Amino acid sequence: MDLKTKLRKRKTVFGSWTSTGNEDIVELFLHSKFDYLGIDLEHSAISLEKTKQIISLCEKYKTSCLPRVPNIDEGLIKRLLDAGASGIIAPNIESESDVKRLVEIVKYPPVGKRGYGISKAHAYGKKFTEYTKTWNKKSVIAIQIESLKAVNNFQKIIFNNKEIDTVMIGPYDLSGSLGIPGKLNDKRVLRASQNVLDVCKKNKMSIGIHDIKPTKKSVLKLIKLGYNFITLSSDIFLLSDWTNEISEILTSFRKRK
Repeated sequence: MDLKTKLRKRKTVFGSWTSTGNEDIVELFLHSKFDYLGIDLEHSAISLEKTKQIISLCEKYKTSCLPRVPNIDEGLIKRLLDAGASGIIAPNIESESDVKRLVEIVKYPPVGKRGYGISKAHAYGKKFTEYTKTWNKKSVIAIQIESLKAVNNFQKIIFNNKEIDTVMIGPYDLSGSLGIPGKLNDKRVLRASQNVLDVCKKNKMSIGIHDIKPTKKSVLKLIKLGYNFITLSSDIFLLSDWTNEISEILTSFRKRK
């Protein structure tokens, strides 16, 4: 069962995230057999060439690859899809027109307006017919809800937008839009997230969130709440945690001198 089918059936799927673009770390992640890997092109300096290499690694390990773009940039999205990405994660979606524009870029006619061309995605033409015929049915569109405006518009955003495969809540930006940046457990952030979650559950739509420090207990809690598209940490968070632990060890030994 491919990722899109799992999302449409609201199956629980797991992924992880790279913000460094380090291929060795990515390959280690892929050995864990995630359902998908996200590439953060919004808050990192990962190049298009590096992204292409990561997409190739995902193909090798039969893992869906979903780059998160900085915005609805037609030029960038076209190049990512032609490089073989399985779909797109689009941040800060706030209106129906945002979704309409995204669908136009991602999907081939008659659903969208994606252009045809020779590219890596279909083995430089060798699998052109198979790829172009199945793309609209297999490609994944994930939208991030990250502001109070988006939460208030959420019913309209998903109404009649059948090409959305999953929604992701962005709690950090959501907290910022509420004027309490970084306070993820504030009742206002939790209430806004719950509103989106309730709408998704009612409409049988997949919904995701990023579990920064995942444990069996934390993941089970998210699943019980209704989340099914769960990103488990990231390379940058794991490395940050490691450096914090090492700093504590070093400090404890240096105090003995």
